[in-house]
Amino acid sequence: MLTTMPILKIKFDDAVDAVETSIPLSVSSVPSTSVPSNASSVPLAKVNSSKKISKDELRNVILAICRNDFVTLRTMAEAMGRKQEYLRIKHLNFMVENRMLIAKYPDKPSHPYQAYKASY
Repeated sequence: MLTTMPILKIKFDDAVDAVETSIPLSVSSVPSTSVPSNASSVPLAKVNSSKKISKDELRNVILAICRNDFVTLRTMAEAMGRKQEYLRIKHLNFMVENRMLIAKYPDKPSHPYQAYKASY
């Protein structure tokens, strides 16, 4: 159940102009300091839109979100407007296998508090 949530403002630089996007966060989600202000070259507005973006662009956004702290799948899905199952099957599993992301509980992939952090 989601109640009143703080808003995280992220500013992404785009080739044309700067885009400012507000992302509602749940109380238990990512602290505002964990997503850098210029985290990705792909505007979050583009990720949230219904238009298709490339796998690489989406994975770069995931890496930017997970840059400083462990982030849950639910938080990522809400921030990007994508389904949890889609992110896990199509992106997170690949990124963990290829050591782009570190799982908080690597021996228990279905751990209820599983979260991910960028490996760099």
